[in-house]
Amino acid sequence: MAADTVALSALTLARGDKILVTVESALPDIIVVSFVHGAKCFQGALLDATKR
Repeated sequence: MAADTVALSALTLARGDKILVTVESALPDIIVVSFVHGAKCFQGALLDATKR
């Protein structure tokens, strides 16, 4: 398996793939999202990259 590919049960994700996420919280510069697949829940914060 390539370094930029992750297998999640029957789901395979690769770099550049598009997925649907749920917005858990939204602030002016940060969006917290979650992605659920089976028994696993992935969650993370997206930062405003235009404010570097």
